[in-house]
Amino acid sequence: MEIAEIEDKKKEKKKKLQQESDFTLDESTEPGIIYMSTIPYSMTVKQVRDILESYGTIGRIYFHKEQVEGKNGKRRRRYTEGWVEFADKRVAKRVAMMLNNKQVGGRKRSRAYECLWNMKYLHRFKWYHLTEQLTYERNLHRQRLQMEVSQAKREARFFSQQLEKGKHLSKLEQHVLKKGGLWERYQRQIKQRKPFVEKKSVDRTKLLKSILQ
Repeated sequence: MEIAEIEDKKKEKKKKLQQESDFTLDESTEPGIIYMSTIPYSMTVKQVRDILESYGTIGRIYFHKEQVEGKNGKRRRRYTEGWVEFADKRVAKRVAMMLNNKQVGGRKRSRAYECLWNMKYLHRFKWYHLTEQLTYERNLHRQRLQMEVSQAKREARFFSQQLEKGKHLSKLEQHVLKKGGLWERYQRQIKQRKPFVEKKSVDRTKLLKSILQ
């Protein structure tokens, strides 16, 4: 590849990134966000961007990752849901209506070929709503981890104390036995109350007879 071609590609890429970073500055259009409840199998952010850019200018994209267990038992990361921001909300609405429940297509050898797009346009939803939600979930996850760590530390401390107490009692027992003493192990005995037995009631006929006499 010639140097001139490389420079041209760099300029095109730089221009493209500049357009994406400045698309929100256009006051004549309002950005719109599409929610993807599922991500086509093995698709990346770049692949989705390349496909959807043919319909309109795209700004930010966020895909949520989760760890899943594969068939061989190994854990791997995959995208579970995503949000795509279009520069024009009218384009976002049109794309969501056009592609929802439609086959991804593309190359037949692609793993995502037979997958379906699952898209929904989010009315009155802004990107900062997403960032606030993600921040809240991260803080909640961090607090949960801190609570679990604190609980684990308390359990470890209690176990260590019981272990030290057991060692101390064992040493004390050996010391007493060496001096010829008697080491008794007392077992707490819980006295069980005797069951309450009701007195037999006096026969009614006998009682009546005693009253009438």
